[in-house]
Amino acid sequence: MNDFSEYLNYSDEADKAKQLKIMDKIILSKETEEKVKAVSKKISFVIFAEPYCPDCRAFVPFMEKFAELNPFIHVTYLSRKDNLELLASLSKEAKIPSMFSYVNGKAHLVYLELPNFVWEKIKDGEDSSELRYNYRTGVYNKEVEKEILNIVLKADKENDLP
Repeated sequence: MNDFSEYLNYSDEADKAKQLKIMDKIILSKETEEKVKAVSKKISFVIFAEPYCPDCRAFVPFMEKFAELNPFIHVTYLSRKDNLELLASLSKEAKIPSMFSYVNGKAHLVYLELPNFVWEKIKDGEDSSELRYNYRTGVYNKEVEKEILNIVLKADKENDLP
């Protein structure tokens, strides 16, 4: 199982430094922290990601912060480069970041490349380049936090394991 420190080694030192710099800037709301700490069942996520990817650098810190807050939240990181066949078997689109929750032994794609609210804005005709830039630079961090929190809480609710 690859943890966050192993994930950081998927790329060079420059990409590792960029990821850590972003990680330091992510500060969760007190409400989110309380809800994450209240997760009472083991939930597992597998994230295909690479530190060179700006979308991964924007996403991964949230999941890592959640996992740091609650030992019931387990996150495994896999390199797309080294696990392309597995990713392709789980999702038709082998994009990163891709996150899967494992509920009752089954993998469920719960996050693909960008937050759903960004995808919706793109579908509504908003400028994809501007939306991606804003996502990557933290403009939407509150929205990202909320969306990822909802994914975690849904997995907690659906998982019937103690």
